[in-house]
Amino acid sequence: MKRAISFIASLSLGAAGYLHFRLWAAGYRYAPIREMFVVTFVLAAVIGVALLASKWFPAAAGAALSAGSLTALALSRTVGLPTPHGRWTEVGLAPGQTLLGVNETLLIIIAELVAVVACAAVLMLALRSRRVPVRDSSSSMATRPDVHIPTVSGVGHRHRLARAGRS
Repeated sequence: MKRAISFIASLSLGAAGYLHFRLWAAGYRYAPIREMFVVTFVLAAVIGVALLASKWFPAAAGAALSAGSLTALALSRTVGLPTPHGRWTEVGLAPGQTLLGVNETLLIIIAELVAVVACAAVLMLALRSRRVPVRDSSSSMATRPDVHIPTVSGVGHRHRLARAGRS
């Protein structure tokens, strides 16, 4: 299941990167946010390929990239997105280009949302599989005779080496 979710995350990141490249090629290369579209395209391609290895770091990077892209889109539609070349503001689902009859901005939003959810799922599955199991009470530090546990009075349990005369 983790492999399938990684594939979905990789595919959605690749789609978002491709759509960012299409927008850049169609005219955003002259916009004040031109670098952001190229960086998003390159990072989406690299992270998308790395996600196929099903490691936790590419999943975290993919979720951060997609969430950042969605945040930038929201800022550009509201207060304006600060860029090195000035503030960038758009209205609605501009620029209005379509791919297969669907607005590309809407496709980017869908791809980025799917990427965030899928990358978060891969990340949770990867971290859950790395979790250290909780010890039961029979193996706790307090009941093991080979561990010295100091008490308030300074006299604690003696460890096994001291009892064997090797302290």
